[in-house]
Amino acid sequence: MMGWVRDNAEAMSPYGDDGARPPSLLGWQAAGVCLLVVCLLAGFWQTLGHIGLYAEDAVLFSAYYGNRLALTDIFRSHIGQPYLTAPADFFAWLYAWADVRWQPWLYQATGFIWAVGAASLISFSGLIRSRALLLICPLLLGLVGLNHLYYYTTLIYIMYSGVILLLILLLYPPPTTRAGLVLQALLLLILPWSGPYSVLALPAAGLLFFNTDNRAKRALLLLAFCSSLAYVFTVTGSNLRLARLASSWVVEQYFNAVFDKVILFDFFTFPHLGYGVFLVLALVMVFLLLREDDAYIQAALVLLLWIFGSIAMFYLSAKFAQYIRLQNSHLVVAGFCWLVFLVLTADRLLGRFRIGSYGVAVLSLALLALVGLHFWKHAGNWQVRPSEELRRYLDTVVFYQRKGLAEQKLSVWLWLPRAQMAPMVQVGYPGPDGRKLGPNDPVITMGRRFVLVR
Repeated sequence: MMGWVRDNAEAMSPYGDDGARPPSLLGWQAAGVCLLVVCLLAGFWQTLGHIGLYAEDAVLFSAYYGNRLALTDIFRSHIGQPYLTAPADFFAWLYAWADVRWQPWLYQATGFIWAVGAASLISFSGLIRSRALLLICPLLLGLVGLNHLYYYTTLIYIMYSGVILLLILLLYPPPTTRAGLVLQALLLLILPWSGPYSVLALPAAGLLFFNTDNRAKRALLLLAFCSSLAYVFTVTGSNLRLARLASSWVVEQYFNAVFDKVILFDFFTFPHLGYGVFLVLALVMVFLLLREDDAYIQAALVLLLWIFGSIAMFYLSAKFAQYIRLQNSHLVVAGFCWLVFLVLTADRLLGRFRIGSYGVAVLSLALLALVGLHFWKHAGNWQVRPSEELRRYLDTVVFYQRKGLAEQKLSVWLWLPRAQMAPMVQVGYPGPDGRKLGPNDPVITMGRRFVLVR
């Protein structure tokens, strides 16, 4: 695994045209990941250090409780959505074999690892060569690109971090070892099943397929395309509302969202869509300056495709009628890709113009200021209050598990009242011929407030 990471990290030539193998950047890459992890643990330990079952994690916990579902049930939606979240469901199925008191910790640890991986993967691609940017990039992507603490505290949100892993992996250079080939193939086979935004891999894989002569890379892109296409066919009620393109109001809202929420990080409102011409001219100028860098041009075009495409998915889907306004989760892919585009562009411009250490320091401070400003602007996204009752609820579940209710054909439904999405499990005998206990039953000697009358 480390050999594959090292090969990818050093796969591309350093600044200059001598073709020499670059010095290892693995230390800087690892330092960037460690910086992100330390900042997360230090800044949000009050939440990360307590069990949660936030958002739809409570639904997954309830669905897979008691190991009553087969492994094939991961290919069913248990969160009331028309799309699958197979990797999240797989982990929920797997963790259901553990003590219920450990399951929330496992949920959070899995979400944390996937989110850190999503924020760090681009650093090991070989596309970024500046040591300063390698140090800052995971922090920038982890705290600004992933725009909510839920990405680090929930299992269900790997539907977004998994898609980000998929998209970034498409930009990776061809693997140089058999182990790297096998690992990339497995990831590109599995990751499209993370969530609905994996549809973005289809046009990107097609574009990249026809822009590489490497047979191994072509095979990987074809695998990603086929897996993503198979996932799309499992989504129900996913017809695009193309008629909305005829609505000037929808089109205006779309471009406002791209410019205000993504390009300008929601710091202030874009004064007029006409000013978008300046953005287009800036992009054209950058492409002209770096026109000889084929790897950059290819990656930049794909990133722009993902930025505009992911926002378009919201406005052309059934979600638009449900929400009208973009939520954080609808913005995460576009915002993340925009940051990757900025970092990649800054890295290549640094290499082209040989900016000195003072220029690099100014750029680094500007990126750190962006992290601070974004956190200040969206501080509410990083304030998640842990449930004070969850631990006692799980202790109650274990208490009735040990009472042998199933042997007596008794069962009790336990839920967590006043929770945003309440976990709800049946402890004991699940058959229809059993007796369900109520809160006033003599057998109920603990946690009456958690007993649900059904």
